[in-house]
Amino acid sequence: MNNGVVIVTYNRMELLKECLACVCGQTIPFSRVIVVNNCSTDGTTEYLKAYAEDERVVVVNEEQNLGGAGGFYDGLKIASEQNLDWVLIIDDDAMIAPDYMERLLEEREKILVSGGKEVYALAGCVRTEGRVDLSHRRRVTSKFFFVESPVAGREYQSSHFTCDCATFCGLVIAGSKLEEIGLPKKEYFLWYDDTEYCLRLKDCGGITVVTSAELNHKTKFSK
Repeated sequence: MNNGVVIVTYNRMELLKECLACVCGQTIPFSRVIVVNNCSTDGTTEYLKAYAEDERVVVVNEEQNLGGAGGFYDGLKIASEQNLDWVLIIDDDAMIAPDYMERLLEEREKILVSGGKEVYALAGCVRTEGRVDLSHRRRVTSKFFFVESPVAGREYQSSHFTCDCATFCGLVIAGSKLEEIGLPKKEYFLWYDDTEYCLRLKDCGGITVVTSAELNHKTKFSK
């Protein structure tokens, strides 16, 4: 299987090191690792030189900080040219479990075998400070006013569920859909680029969240 990952990083070198260790330790290895360095000033540029001999790794050193939206725009642009089966999207503070991709793809296969529709977008369960962070997987509850609500915690007791919107914290998209969906809008810089992007996926059946696929979001709950 030909899978890739896009990681956007900015001035969090220690987190990036851990993130890359998680990415490189997958039970289903990634064939392409695209790291977008958003003009970091903390030694990240120098650190990434260590991957120069690794053919799997593509490093993009931006000349200015383009924000998460700009970083994901450039990273996914490269990913769309790699003929990948699946593309994972994460920031540098997302630590995926070793079997993250395996769990996602196994559940997708079960859905298809049971007669379910084709799945083009997947996401896992985000944990922050040891608890499920419901804010990352949401449904649109009012199209007119555009109101989003987190998927209720009780739904995480199921093997999977669908949602309308997911953050770029562990979102996985079928490579075959990248050209059709297009690239994130880099003008958003930091906020709602992932929400707008996910809304384009609704015509593809939305996003299937696999609750057994977990990642540790190394941040703190918003107060």
